[in-house]
Amino acid sequence: MITIFLSAFIFIIVLAAIMLGATYGMQLRITKAQQRYADQLGVEVAVVKKRSKEKRNRKIPASTRKAVLNRDNHSCVRCGQKSELTIDHIFPFSKGGGHELENLRVLCKSCNELKSDALF
Repeated sequence: MITIFLSAFIFIIVLAAIMLGATYGMQLRITKAQQRYADQLGVEVAVVKKRSKEKRNRKIPASTRKAVLNRDNHSCVRCGQKSELTIDHIFPFSKGGGHELENLRVLCKSCNELKSDALF
């Protein structure tokens, strides 16, 4: 019983990561067994196109930076600080996240350093 619960829980975590990846343009692999399990549960798994292996530009365009700062009222979305602001990728750039407005937010330097590459 516990094994089944843990398997289902782990699958749900993996499925959530796949959906996040689909939202932010990153491909995550799942096994055929996980796909069959998703089919049994009636859950659709999005098929995501593979990103090219060419080098991606880390620099966020100035117009995008300005739009994110305006949207977030020039303050950290976690603590409200208005100085030492950075633009943060919600789904990390290093893990395939892009520069879309939905994937960017304003964090102060302290909050951004606490975050690292974690998803929060």
